Amino acid sequence: MKKIKLTKGKYAVVDDEDYLYLNRFKWYAHKVNTLFFAYRAFTGLKGKKAFLKMENFIVYCPVQKGIAHCNRDNLDCRKSNLKIVSWSDTRHKKTRVSCKNRTSKYQGVSFNNRMKNNKWRVQIQKNYKQYNLGYYKTENKAALAYNEKAKELYGNFACLNKVT
Repeated sequence: MKKIKLTKGKYAVVDDEDYLYLNRFKWYAHKVNTLFFAYRAFTGLKGKKAFLKMENFIVYCPVQKGIAHCNRDNLDCRKSNLKIVSWSDTRHKKTRVSCKNRTSKYQGVSFNNRMKNNKWRVQIQKNYKQYNLGYYKTENKAALAYNEKAKELYGNFACLNKVT
């Protein structure tokens, strides 16, 4: 395991056998939302500047798929940490964007007062299929129900709510 220096004081971790090849290039730490990725700039088609993630240099990935980091450290680009997954799995992994009108602090949970039952509704989606998990009296119980279904659908790549 070796480290490659990036910009912004960051480092990417790579396997020993990939280090010599990857270290020939200048790598950038690029922030997307709250996460950092290792990118390299190069001249693409028609002389336009293009960017490529370090993980794509290491693992061949078909266009219909994405690459996930098993330990969720996007700067850990060792082969043992990279896994080719469906786009649905990579979408689920992304950080939740906060909304002004959000009624719950938990992902997949919303307060439902339309039916006059004043309960917390739970939903999750995978491969464009919506799963309605029901209604719960407390926000915490609803978040736990979401976590259970997320583990079932996404396995190790499930983004779980941190229930307090």
